Amino acid sequence: MSERHADEEAGGFELVTLAGGVRSLRARDNGQVFHPVVGPVAEATAVHVAGGQLVERVAALRAQPFVIWDVGLGAAANALTAIEALLAAGGRLRGRRVELFSFDRSCEPLRFARQHAEELGYPRGREAWLDALLAARAPVEIGADALTLRWVFVQTNFAAMAPRGWPAPHAIFFDPYSPAVNPEMWTLALFERLRGEMGETPCVLTTYSRSTAVRVGFLLAGFFVGIGAATGEKEETTVASNERALLAQPLDRRWLETTVRHSTNAAPLRNAVFSRRPIGDADFTRLRRHPQFYSEANSSP
Repeated sequence: MSERHADEEAGGFELVTLAGGVRSLRARDNGQVFHPVVGPVAEATAVHVAGGQLVERVAALRAQPFVIWDVGLGAAANALTAIEALLAAGGRLRGRRVELFSFDRSCEPLRFARQHAEELGYPRGREAWLDALLAARAPVEIGADALTLRWVFVQTNFAAMAPRGWPAPHAIFFDPYSPAVNPEMWTLALFERLRGEMGETPCVLTTYSRSTAVRVGFLLAGFFVGIGAATGEKEETTVASNERALLAQPLDRRWLETTVRHSTNAAPLRNAVFSRRPIGDADFTRLRRHPQFYSEANSSP
């Protein structure tokens, strides 16, 4: 969970101990803890690996590389947890190819994780991969009996990045800092860009957020949106996709008419200034006409 802040270059992180003794990072400038409560591996597994049915979807794609966009590389917990899950799948993924693109403005969380691999645990034994990413921004080639994987670190301001011709993603791990401290990564315009980058490639985006405003933003950007896996103190997270069939639990019209209509935090961010506002009439009308809800309403008795 990163994608932020120039003063991180001065070493703005510290280790913290979570419930159960798991170690993680905290950014000193804004106080945000990476993967709070349950820790890096448990959260990444629940939200992105299991929540996005990652292994199953990689197994189902035979003719081309499965492309993952890891938006907010941070300390690499999501990326490393996903890689370990794919390697552990063994023969189920025989012959499959995966391309993992990790985006982040700063490499300092990654450097901190490399320096504290023993304390954090999840980077232990994979330090050479992190060294390669940090040293030359060169791709890391990971080969196994069944699977080949190419991991690329793109150091960039993702919110301001112009389209670069990266392969369209099949999965997106969306893990920037929260909208309160990093609103530029949660705007409607950025969600629209992500939807456009998918094109017709079936894609699942997973994120830790359960915010009504974030879900509304994804819907207005053209996604179908559903309830994601529970993690820590959150009873649910969020999954978005360009195909409704890829959602196990889509949000329904009752959610629209009750939660969205009455929430004080349902308006999407239209600029990089965080605010909490109820949804406007024009946006609510657009949501009612969204295929996720419009078709449902038409099929009701």
